[in-house]
Amino acid sequence: MSSEISNTAVFSKRFQSLARWVVVIVLWLIIGSIAIGKAGISNFMELISERNILAQTNMEIEIQNQELEQTIFRLKNSPSRQERYLKQNFGYVEQDEFIFQFNTKNSFSFGANNKTSPILSAEANH
Repeated sequence: MSSEISNTAVFSKRFQSLARWVVVIVLWLIIGSIAIGKAGISNFMELISERNILAQTNMEIEIQNQELEQTIFRLKNSPSRQERYLKQNFGYVEQDEFIFQFNTKNSFSFGANNKTSPILSAEANH
């Protein structure tokens, strides 16, 4: 009877030792896959970096958006600003206005590089 108990105790100790090694190996495999795999630490750091870049871009776009909202508000509430905006950005000319364009180039040109912008007039809109 004592030999059966000692065999069982030895078997139990061997089984426990083997089970511990299996658990240790499995844990090391899990830790290795976390550290190296697609969901690993390096990927996590890349995602944090990307998040920071996107947050900075978002902040810059919010500032631009606020500036555009202020411009729109000013244009809606001021006819003189509307007129100036049309003239500066779209070349709008009223009936009694003239536009003088001066060539600021130092060299003489035969017009090969002549870049003209379309000029809109109030007469064409009637």
